[in-house]
Amino acid sequence: MRKAVIFDIDGTLWDAKKTIRESWNEVLSERGYKLLTDEDIESILGKSLPEIGDIFFSYLGEEIKNFLTDECYRVQCINLKTRGGTLYPDEVTTLKKLHEDYLLMILTNAGKGYIESYLNTSHTEDLFIDYICYGDTLKNKTENLRILIERNNIDKAVYIGDTRDDQVYSANANVPFIFASYGFGKAIDPEYSISTFSEIPQVVKKIL
Repeated sequence: MRKAVIFDIDGTLWDAKKTIRESWNEVLSERGYKLLTDEDIESILGKSLPEIGDIFFSYLGEEIKNFLTDECYRVQCINLKTRGGTLYPDEVTTLKKLHEDYLLMILTNAGKGYIESYLNTSHTEDLFIDYICYGDTLKNKTENLRILIERNNIDKAVYIGDTRDDQVYSANANVPFIFASYGFGKAIDPEYSISTFSEIPQVVKKIL
């Protein structure tokens, strides 16, 4: 039986808000726009680029809104390739343990290049068999969960994330959800929850 553990990235696999904030502010500062705070960045993690553009730049015309969003993301990807984000305690050790028994994958609402930045800077490329993002398909997480499961012939899967949106997308795909309470978001009465990364194997074992 093929069993998979599928991860969100932001607030689940790493905390990259410092690099993201610095990258976006680099672009905004050059053009004279209001700079973003850590709280601003936390509020949009897990959302797609079009959603982020609407949140930050809705007061601008469509063309400049899209340009700013794309340019900020372009600089973000460049910086993340070298700076990366902060991993959680015992993360790599835990991933290696999970890799022994499960197929590991990544699913995020980010654009193209984001997952690769995590894999390259965390040196975990060999632990994950597949990944997908909004930028690949322009589809939401429910649809992308189904794509991952179908193309890898998965019999049973679990999704780990840190937001209410992750919880809803998982439910819509009929995939059990584990709430990473150490992340940035909240969930409503999750059936499964973890407060540290190292708890994942024992919780996954109960589900899969």
